[in-house]
Amino acid sequence: MSVDRLVIGITGNMGSGKSTALRKLVELGSSCIDMDKVAHELYSTDEKLKQELIQEFGKETVIDGVVNRDYLRTLVWGKTETQQKNKKRLDEIVWPKLTSELDKRKKLYKGIVCIEAAMLYEAKWDSHVDIIFLLYCPDEIRKIRIAERVNISINEAEERMKYSGQLSQTEKTRRILASGGYIIDTSRSFPETHAQIEKAYQKLIEQFFQKNKQKITAT
Repeated sequence: MSVDRLVIGITGNMGSGKSTALRKLVELGSSCIDMDKVAHELYSTDEKLKQELIQEFGKETVIDGVVNRDYLRTLVWGKTETQQKNKKRLDEIVWPKLTSELDKRKKLYKGIVCIEAAMLYEAKWDSHVDIIFLLYCPDEIRKIRIAERVNISINEAEERMKYSGQLSQTEKTRRILASGGYIIDTSRSFPETHAQIEKAYQKLIEQFFQKNKQKITAT
């Protein structure tokens, strides 16, 4: 933790409510970086990245100067061995660039900065934040949310969850308990979920300012 900022990683599996949590944290006064949006930006502006993807996956990967995410999704999202290999290769190309962007962008802010990243653990970005909020929601509820959000069947939602490339909620919970982060139960109502977030956030603010006060006093 630097004197200037406290970086909170916001993560959770598909359908766990990350966007809802992020909106609440913005409302509470946090600055926020959405890593999915950062990826969108790179897919539009990073010419070297585009060339690497074309070289790896073919010229159909880029259309009108922008990475074709729908096409990429068909290559990497699924249960076949080829799709799994493609997913691994895509991550090897994109994640280092996103890691660099994460480190650059978080330094632009002071105070509390939230990093929303579904793949926080998988991309090893947990070592780039000070504390983590894990948004937890039972699988049965998550698959219903996913189906409703993107207008697909429950079975299709289950398939997306299964082949998302994300660590299980059980493994993420184990890591959170070991590292001293916060588990936010998002299966509850919005007011109850928001109350959990606010309580954890206020506690972190108090700790942040107390530690900064001690550092300043010691210098």
